[in-house]
Amino acid sequence: MTSGHRVSGPEPGVQFTDSPPVDADARLHPSDLTPTGLWRVLFDPWSDRTRFAARFVESLREHAAGMSRAEFYADLDGVGIDALQGAYARVCEWLLSDRDSPTFWRGLEVTRSLGSGRPLGLRTYRDDVRRGPLALLRHVDVVPTVVVHLDAELFDREACRRPEEFLGFLSDLGETCAVRVVSSGYVRARLWTEYREALPSSVSESANPRLSEQASSRVVERLVREARGDLSNDSRTVQILRDVAAEASETLSYHALQAKHSTVSRSRVSQCVNLLEDHDLLETFSAPGGRRASLLPAGREYLEILNEEYGVQKRLSEVFPDGVSEPPKPSDNSRVNPNGHGEAERVDRRRMDGLVDVAYLSCWEHAAVASVSPPETPGVSLVDRPIPKKEDRREPAWSYDPEADHVVVSAEFDNPMQWWVCVARALTDWKMWDNVLTPARLDGEAGDLSGLSLDDATLLRGTRCLGYLKDADANGAAYVEALEAARDNLLDMTRALSHGDYEDRNRFRGAILREALGLAGTVVHLLDLAGVSVSREVRLPEFSRNFSEDRRADLVRTVAKGVTIQSRYGHFSAHRQLHEQRAEKREVPSPSVDAADPFGTLIGGFVLVGPGVSDLEDLLHANLERPAEVHEDAPGFGIRVPVRTDHGRGAYARAALAMCDHKDLEATREAVGILQAFTSTPYDAARALHGLGREKRHPGRRVRVDEIRYALSTLPTEALLPFVAPSARKVVHALLTADGPLSVAETASRADVSTQSVRNHRDRLLAFDLLRETPEGLRVPLTGPTDRDTDADAVDGEPVEVLPWYATPTGERTGEARMRNGSLLGVYRRAVEWLSPADRWSDRGDPVGRFYAEWPPDFDLIRDEWPWLQEWEDALQAMCADVHPVDPREDADVLEVSDDTSTGDGGGVRVATFGAVPTQRALPGVVAT
Repeated sequence: MTSGHRVSGPEPGVQFTDSPPVDADARLHPSDLTPTGLWRVLFDPWSDRTRFAARFVESLREHAAGMSRAEFYADLDGVGIDALQGAYARVCEWLLSDRDSPTFWRGLEVTRSLGSGRPLGLRTYRDDVRRGPLALLRHVDVVPTVVVHLDAELFDREACRRPEEFLGFLSDLGETCAVRVVSSGYVRARLWTEYREALPSSVSESANPRLSEQASSRVVERLVREARGDLSNDSRTVQILRDVAAEASETLSYHALQAKHSTVSRSRVSQCVNLLEDHDLLETFSAPGGRRASLLPAGREYLEILNEEYGVQKRLSEVFPDGVSEPPKPSDNSRVNPNGHGEAERVDRRRMDGLVDVAYLSCWEHAAVASVSPPETPGVSLVDRPIPKKEDRREPAWSYDPEADHVVVSAEFDNPMQWWVCVARALTDWKMWDNVLTPARLDGEAGDLSGLSLDDATLLRGTRCLGYLKDADANGAAYVEALEAARDNLLDMTRALSHGDYEDRNRFRGAILREALGLAGTVVHLLDLAGVSVSREVRLPEFSRNFSEDRRADLVRTVAKGVTIQSRYGHFSAHRQLHEQRAEKREVPSPSVDAADPFGTLIGGFVLVGPGVSDLEDLLHANLERPAEVHEDAPGFGIRVPVRTDHGRGAYARAALAMCDHKDLEATREAVGILQAFTSTPYDAARALHGLGREKRHPGRRVRVDEIRYALSTLPTEALLPFVAPSARKVVHALLTADGPLSVAETASRADVSTQSVRNHRDRLLAFDLLRETPEGLRVPLTGPTDRDTDADAVDGEPVEVLPWYATPTGERTGEARMRNGSLLGVYRRAVEWLSPADRWSDRGDPVGRFYAEWPPDFDLIRDEWPWLQEWEDALQAMCADVHPVDPREDADVLEVSDDTSTGDGGGVRVATFGAVPTQRALPGVVAT
C-alpha cells in the first residue's frame, strides 16, 4: 500500500523552453484557453497528442495492485484525495474496472469533466482537478511531462477572457507535472509585464526581460555577499523576504505584508522592503489594489544559503515570543476610541469575523471611475466594458484622491442587499476616518462639527437625515465612533443571516438592506457636508450573459432608491421631503423652493460598468423618473439626474489628465485625441496610461506620441478601435506592438488573421490615415521606436511626431478653408478621394460629388452613401486638431447638461427628473440654502 518512488526523471514545475523534450506525455496547442478547456484536451483518451489519461490510469492501477477495497479507499482518504465533495474516490475505483466496461469509460469521462458541468450531478470547480487526479499523481510520485505551446492569442480577449485563470491552472499542473511552455519572446515579455503574479516563479524569471544580467551567477554571488554583510539573519527585514518567497508566485502585496507585520508601523514595513530592494533581493511594482513586492534571483539564493546554514527560519513571533526590539508604532492621535484603532487590531478582527478586507482601487481604476463621473454634474453613467469577476464578490474597494478630494467606492453587484452592504462597509472603513473624514476635519477650528457646511446637530438630523448622531456625539471623534458602531452592527446582522439566526429570512434581508442604505446615505451626506466628492461603482462582470430580467429590475430599482436617498435640495434630503409616506417622519423643517431654481442635485455619481450595460438605459431612466410615489404634501422641487451612455472627449481628457499627472507627465491635445480615437472607453484609456513608467528625469514634460502608442499596445485587442471589425482590430494591434513596418504577410501572421483579411480592411484604414503604406510595409501612423532613431526631421532639436495628418493643426478653422484642414470635413473629403472613383467625386450630380465640392457641406449625403461611417465619426473627430483646444483642461471642463440628448461632454445623455417641480412662486418655509 505504499506509493512508488521516482528514481530519476523530470521535476515538477513550469518552465519556458525553446527546445521541448522529445518524450513528452502530451503536446498541446490549446485553442480553448480556459482551465477547463486545457484539462479536457490534456485528459482526452482519444487524442493522439496526449497519453496523459493512459499514464494516469496505468499509475493508478499499479499503485492499487494488491490492495483490498477498504485499503484502497483508506489510502486515498489518507492523502486528501477528496474532489467532487469526496465522491472522486469512487471514480478512481471505476478506473480499476475492465477497460471494455461502461464503468471504466464513465470514470474517464467524469475525470475529464472535472472543473466544468455537473459530473455525477455535483457542482465541480477547477480545484477538483488539483484535489483529484493531480493529487493522486503526486501521491504515487509520477511526474508526466506536458508541453504547452502558447502564442499571442493568449492576450486576445476574444480567445481568452481570463488569461490569469489559464496561467493559474498551468501553475496547478506544475505542482504535479513537468510543464514546458513553448512561446515567443514577445509572449514571455507580456506575461512578465502584465501577468507576473499569476505565474510560478520559474516562469516569471525566464519571462523577465531584466533578469539576464541580474540572474548571472557572478552578479548573484556579489549581491548575496553584500546582503549578508548588511542584513541580520533574524531581522524583520529577512522575515519579510521569507514571507514574499513563501508565496506560490513569490509576490506579495504591501497590504498583506503590513497585515503579517501588524505590530509595527507601515513605514517600518516599507523601510524593510526598500532595504531589500536596494540590495536587489526584491523589486516592487504597482498593480491593481496597490504596490507589490516580488522576489528576485538574488533574494532566492540568499534565503537558500541561510536555510543551508541555519535551517528554515521560524517566524519572528516564534523566535521572540515577547516581541522584537523595534521602534514602537506611532499612536493615532487623530482618533479617540477606547478599543484602539491600530491596523493590526482591524486586520485581526476582520479575519476572526471571517470578513474580507476593503481593498484599495488602483490609481487607474480611480481615474477611470472619476473620468465618467464628474462631480460637477453628478449622474448615472453606463460603461460598456468587459471586466473580470472578483474572487470574492463580498470584497468592496475604496480609493481617495487627496488633490481632487474625491472618494471612489466600488463593489461587484450580486443583489441589492449584498451591494449596499459592501458600499456601506467601504464608506465606513478605517481608511475613510484616517484619510478623509478625520475627526479634525469634521470638527474644524471651532470644534463640534464646525468643519461641516451645516454644524447644528438638530438640523443635521432633520434636514440631511444624518443617522446615529446624538447631541452627545456632536463632535468628530464621537460621531466617528457612532458610525463605526453602526457598521459593526450591520456586519453582525450579515453574520446572523449567514448562520441562519433569524425568524423570517426575507424580512431579515430587508432589514439589513434598509440599515445598509441608511448608513451609506449618512456617510455620503457627511462627505458632501465636508466638501468631499464621491462616486460609487457598480461592477457587473456577467451582465451580458448571466443577468435575468428580474435581476435587471432589482438593480435599477435599488440604484434609483439610492439616488433619492443621496440627493438633496439645498440641505434637505430629497427622499425625506419627496417620498416619505409616514407623516411622523416628515415632522421636520421643509425648504423654501425658489421657483427660478427648483432643482436639487444628486450627491456624487453612480457608475455601472460591465459588458452590455448600456442596455439598461431605458429601464434605468424610467425608474429614475419615478423612483417612488411623491407624497401629497411634498415641496415643489425636483432632482435632475443625467444618464450617460456615451462618454465623449471630456471624459477622455479627465482620464488623461489624471493619469499623466500620476506619471509626472503633462497631457496634450494629441494624447487625448489618440486615446479617444483608439480606445473603447475612458476606462481603457486610463488602463493604457497605467502602463507607462513614472517620469523621473524631466518631471512635468509633455507626454510623447510614442509613449501613447506604447500605452495602447498594452491593451487587449478588444479594447481598441471599437468601430472596426474584430479582425481589423487585430491588424492594428499587431502593428502597434511592432518595432517597425511589417509586410502584409508579417502583419497577418502577427495578427493571426489571413492576408486576405488584411487586404479587406486596408483601404478604409488607409483612407482615414489609421494605417499607412511605406516602402518597408504597413505601419500605424503614430511615432514608434524606429522613428526616434534619427533626428533628420528634428525641428529645434525636437523630433517631429508621427500622427494622422489631421491630428496636426493647420490653423485654418473657418469658412471654406475647413474643406482642406484637420476637421471632420477635411477628413471626409480626403476619404472620398481614396474610396471613390474620380468620376464620382468630380460629378456635381452625384451625391458624393455634391458633398465633395459644395459649401456649406451636407454631411448626410456622405453618411447615406457610407452608412458604416457613422460609427467611425466620433473617433475620427477626436483626432481633428483644428476643432479642439490646445489645453486638454478646456475639454475636461466641458460639463453642460441639458434636456437635449447631447451635451458638451459627448452624446448619449438623457436627463431623468423626479420630484414635484412647482408652477407657483417660492413657498414660505425654511430657506433651502
